Amino acid sequence: MLNETVRLVIRQFIAFIGGFIFSLARFFGGISPIFVAFTAVVPAKYSIAAVFGGSLGCLATASTVNAVQSIAAAAAAATINCTVYRLLINRRVEIIAPISAAVCTAVTGITALSAGGFSVNGVITYTGASILAGCAAYFIGGAVHIHPLPSGNFCLGAKELASLAITGCAIFLSLGTLEIRSIVPARALAVIVILLFSRHARETGGTIAGVCSGVALSLATGHEATAGVFALAGLLSGVFASLGAIASATVFTIICGLAILILGDSADIATFVEAVFGAVIFLLIPARSADSLKRIFITSKNKVPVESARSAVIVKLRGASDTISKISGYIGAVSSSFNSLNASPVDLVPESVKINVCSDCAMNTECHVKNEKFTKTVFDGIMEDLAANKIIYPERLNSRFSQDCIKVYELSEEFNKAYSRHIAYKESREKASQIREVITDQFDCIADILEEVSDEISQAGKYSARLARKASNAIEACGINVKAASCCTDKNGHIRLTVQSSAFSDPISPLRISKAVSRACEIKFSEPAIVSCGDGVMITMTQVPVYELTVGVAQSCSGTGNYCGDCCNYFNDGRGRSIMVLSDGMGTGSRAAVDASLTCEIFSRTVRAGIGFESSVKLVNSALLVKGEYESLATLDVLSMDLFSGKTEFYKAGGTTTLIRKGDKIFNLEMPALPVGILRNARLEKTSAPLDVGDVILMFSDGLEMSDGKWIEQELKQFRGESPAEFAQRLVSLSRKQTSGVHKDDVTVMCGVVHYSKQ
Repeated sequence: MLNETVRLVIRQFIAFIGGFIFSLARFFGGISPIFVAFTAVVPAKYSIAAVFGGSLGCLATASTVNAVQSIAAAAAAATINCTVYRLLINRRVEIIAPISAAVCTAVTGITALSAGGFSVNGVITYTGASILAGCAAYFIGGAVHIHPLPSGNFCLGAKELASLAITGCAIFLSLGTLEIRSIVPARALAVIVILLFSRHARETGGTIAGVCSGVALSLATGHEATAGVFALAGLLSGVFASLGAIASATVFTIICGLAILILGDSADIATFVEAVFGAVIFLLIPARSADSLKRIFITSKNKVPVESARSAVIVKLRGASDTISKISGYIGAVSSSFNSLNASPVDLVPESVKINVCSDCAMNTECHVKNEKFTKTVFDGIMEDLAANKIIYPERLNSRFSQDCIKVYELSEEFNKAYSRHIAYKESREKASQIREVITDQFDCIADILEEVSDEISQAGKYSARLARKASNAIEACGINVKAASCCTDKNGHIRLTVQSSAFSDPISPLRISKAVSRACEIKFSEPAIVSCGDGVMITMTQVPVYELTVGVAQSCSGTGNYCGDCCNYFNDGRGRSIMVLSDGMGTGSRAAVDASLTCEIFSRTVRAGIGFESSVKLVNSALLVKGEYESLATLDVLSMDLFSGKTEFYKAGGTTTLIRKGDKIFNLEMPALPVGILRNARLEKTSAPLDVGDVILMFSDGLEMSDGKWIEQELKQFRGESPAEFAQRLVSLSRKQTSGVHKDDVTVMCGVVHYSKQ
């Protein structure tokens, strides 16, 4: 509490000093429009201190009439400022503050003209003062509302740099009016600032600082040569800054000394003295302290895509999607043709026996030439027995054939071996065919994913390079190495931020990231979704939505098993949706647990990565088809709620009934569909419904319905706001009682309750 009080007092003092300094800059007949601008933009709780400080400055240095005009305009602007901060949720006064500063200055001017009589000079004077007050409020407001990141750094874009430059000019313009025996302390301060900028930004920084401070001091002191001298000195000190601080400061003082020889003005002598004094102070500043100023201000290293780049990406993605889709068709056509050309391998079994057994037999001509029809009939009978899974023995052969054949044992053994080879070949061929079909499905799925990405990019609204830069700098200040950043509005007008970064070296709280980004962008963002992406991570977040879905989960294994054959997950996908996923593997035990976990994990990861539900379920289905030798299948029950609109979509692939309570009414949601992992063309049945605050959603596996399920609806009607996790656990406990204390199947209950967002 003490630290907060001290900080408040310091800020009040800064506002007081700021008002006092800006009141010293008088234009247009002696009024102080910059003072009015400052009171219009300073945070409301510091406005009284700013008005008080400026009032002292006006009364001490201006005439009574001009002081009263300036104080009245500043008080009116401060009043509007406080009213805006109290009434508006969005406290960014970028537009309101300049308008109020200009209007308040104009009103006091009109009042003065009404009292003293209108004149052309008077109208021009107060019009100029009003315009200056409005422009100054815009830029000083931009500087005042630059907030530090949690790390203490400041994120500066082009607008922020311009605001700081103009505000610096206003400060020098105000301080330049203070003079002590021809010595202007503000010029010595300007020398220090120019040399610091030259040290860190070389000739660019030195020139900008020299021009800005030089022009401001020229207007304040009336000595026009200051602008040119400081501009040239700033440029050359920046050029020589690479040689060290001494070289930079020496060059600056030499330029000021040459001005005395060239111009021979007494003001130039004072400027030279001030330059020497400022250069000495600059050299006395420790290098570590001077370098720390550079670390405070950070700039973005990321390049955000522009609209033309977006159009090119859309075209390429759609072209790639079409090409991959055609490749899938080619593979299917070639595979069908190849299968139709190959003869059935079963026809080669008798031929293999003829070659390996009968070809070198002395009775070959007798059996396969003279008695060809009889031998063929015997061989066909053998093939029928083999097809019926019978092993061939000599005793099972035709008696006449057994008596005539001198290699009956070798022939029986060869038939068994040849048919075994045929079965193995057939199974491998079927497996290869299945793999080809799955690969074809994967090509189709990739084409669909590319098409989805293309549609998402094309439907996105305007991209904001400024917000992306601020957000990436804020995330970097949290210790994360950002590789790329993109900030855009989606088709519904909601801001969405996507950042790709290196993997975290240390665990970082998602809440810390959202707070840092919210503060930097001055927009409240929700907690991000963080997903592994290659050798890094992808961070996705949206501005704080309207709703929030609180989810509770409870599970119980069947019997005394150690593995639950159900798997569930719930998360916010970083795109303004809250998602619940429930999967029930076939049967119970470890195999069911593997199938359910695989289904839930793949589906959740792909959805969080931005892939659509239909494409995600295709990937899950393909994984189950090829993952092992035994049959794998699992149900998939999905809820997706738009946290901005409340629109909720329900997807099912073999899942049980979903219950929705709206008020005192219970709605049963059933959508018959096959589980994933059975057929190639798996699909989700879909329906939608709006949800609102207070609505309750109940998703559960079929283990909860082993007895009459009406009791579940009764319990849901009696649910009155306790924790969703506690309610889910209560249902599991009651279910155990319904089945005599032992669950015959795995049980999972997911309960979701809709609230207004608390962020």
